[in-house]
Amino acid sequence: MKCATHPAVETGLTCATCGTPICPDCLVQTPVGMKCGRCGIAPVPETLRVGSRLLAVVLLTGTGIGAAAGAVGLSILSGYVLLLILIGPAVGTLAGEGIRRVVGGRTGSPVAIAAAASVAIGLTLVAPNVLAVGQAGSVIPVDSLLLGLVQRPSYVLFVAGAAAGAFWRLR
Repeated sequence: MKCATHPAVETGLTCATCGTPICPDCLVQTPVGMKCGRCGIAPVPETLRVGSRLLAVVLLTGTGIGAAAGAVGLSILSGYVLLLILIGPAVGTLAGEGIRRVVGGRTGSPVAIAAAASVAIGLTLVAPNVLAVGQAGSVIPVDSLLLGLVQRPSYVLFVAGAAAGAFWRLR
């Protein structure tokens, strides 16, 4: 018998699932025997399957939660620097749990990275603008927002903690 992938190689091995002839270079060792590359790959679990729509929902949800948490943090807790820094991971964990519930329990690296990034965006770019529009009726330019972050290192630590909390909740 000739290997299905390498026709020049003689073999006596076949895939335990589909019966395709395989050579020692092609086989995948599994708990139930040797399989071809197509049959030997484990399916991705449902909770780890990620599509572009799911990532869009994660990004929108994380940005919204981050904006709400940031608006509260900036308006109420801005004077309590240490408290703001300490609650960052808890805020991120709660945001991650909210995102997990919205996306039907999906987890994994792509979801966790998107959640961390969107929470950070919501906290740094959207939350200050929510407050600015509410107070002055105008939007803050991005360069002014970034300058404001440099002037508030405690808020940067809050954002970092929240992003890390969201990531670890969904990893």
